[in-house]
Amino acid sequence: MSDKQGNGGIRSPHRPRALSCACPSSRLAEATTRATRAPAGTRSGLLDLSQYQVTEFSLDDVNEAVAHAADDKPFALTVIHPS
Repeated sequence: MSDKQGNGGIRSPHRPRALSCACPSSRLAEATTRATRAPAGTRSGLLDLSQYQVTEFSLDDVNEAVAHAADDKPFALTVIHPS
């Protein structure tokens, strides 16, 4: 065991480990895992989407859709679809 500089004089038998976020490939793998688990949770019913309110607008009503989207309401989604 050696006393490393910068650790406040604390001796540790363990070697310092690199942070997992230092590696870009591990961040990509973590993001990919999250991206695949969210849809799986929705399909299985573990993720409740009933609290989201979806309001649809046609492309002709785009000004109304923008005004609706500008309202800061939690769990409110605005969708514009061509018709």
